[in-house]
Amino acid sequence: NIKYNETIENITNLKFEAEMRSTALSLWVKKTDTNGLQTTLTEKPFEELADKMTGYIHQMYRNTDLKAHFDVSTKANSFSFGLIRDSVYIPYDLLSSGEKCLYALALMICITDNTKSPLKLLLCDDIFDHLDSIAIENTFKALKELKDVQFIFAGVKDCNAARDVMLHID
Repeated sequence: NIKYNETIENITNLKFEAEMRSTALSLWVKKTDTNGLQTTLTEKPFEELADKMTGYIHQMYRNTDLKAHFDVSTKANSFSFGLIRDSVYIPYDLLSSGEKCLYALALMICITDNTKSPLKLLLCDDIFDHLDSIAIENTFKALKELKDVQFIFAGVKDCNAARDVMLHID
């Protein structure tokens, strides 16, 4: 019985050790396998970008219920971005054309604002053609608050609603 109990105890210890090693290897593979390490390294910068974009989106939409979101998934070739509205994620593809324009503008502002270039200039074509007059006015009010970024807008829609907040229009 003593030999039997020693053998069972040894087998149980070996089984426990094998399970621990298997769990550790599974976690290691998950972290370093396809997109695992990439996701781990890119998640934080995208969270920071989403936070900055959210600030611009709040200013342009005059709505604090919206939040920019990037979904960096561990699945191979899986990446998504869009807005969170009322705790519901809406992918970029499902946003209205006006929402897509403001989302893209917020993204471009974030990139431009964080560059080390002395000239921070955005040239935007047809960005206001998909917005109503209230959204145009709110966007211009938000953009006027940005001191370091310069904008050149081109398009066919008249922006009369925002004339009082613009510095110059031709």
